[in-house]
Amino acid sequence: AALKGKLVALFDVGSVQTTIILVKVFEVDDGKGKTNSECKKVSVIHDDALGGLYFDDLLFSHYSEICRVSYGSAVVPGSRRGDRLMRGCETIRKLLSQLSVSSFTVENLSNKNDVSEDVTFTLNRDQLAGIVKVLVDRFRAHIQSAVDGIKDDSTTTTAAAADDSTASTEGESAATVVVAAAAAASAG
Repeated sequence: AALKGKLVALFDVGSVQTTIILVKVFEVDDGKGKTNSECKKVSVIHDDALGGLYFDDLLFSHYSEICRVSYGSAVVPGSRRGDRLMRGCETIRKLLSQLSVSSFTVENLSNKNDVSEDVTFTLNRDQLAGIVKVLVDRFRAHIQSAVDGIKDDSTTTTAAAADDSTASTEGESAATVVVAAAAAASAG
């Protein structure tokens, strides 16, 4: 009931791909005195080259350059040090989805003065946004494309978020949980 007439965005951000689906929520009388919420898929955008791995790659490049400049030690993807740095990049990306600032330590990353050293990196959300700006801009452009591509027709076909099956629930739609995520993604 709370979502009646609302447009809800569903985001599926995988390791290497992103799908954005917009659904319109409406109420339907079942003829027995009950009202059910139904969802109709109105727009879908898919990108096979926009996922978590691409964010990690940008973070890896950023930190690899810091290692090269600060420690005189290049970190190569696929090497042991590169694998440890990549795991750290993934970890800090995930932590910053919940925290405003975080850090991670990579063991044996630098070989300064022929002694292997651990290196700790700290990052906040604003810094992360600057490093991955190109991907965030693409994500925002896809959201706008999804909104611009809304199909407005009078057919009564209903659809679940990810396929063409019927989505019907009593009371509030299960899509309620993504409303906050959609607002957060488009807000900032």
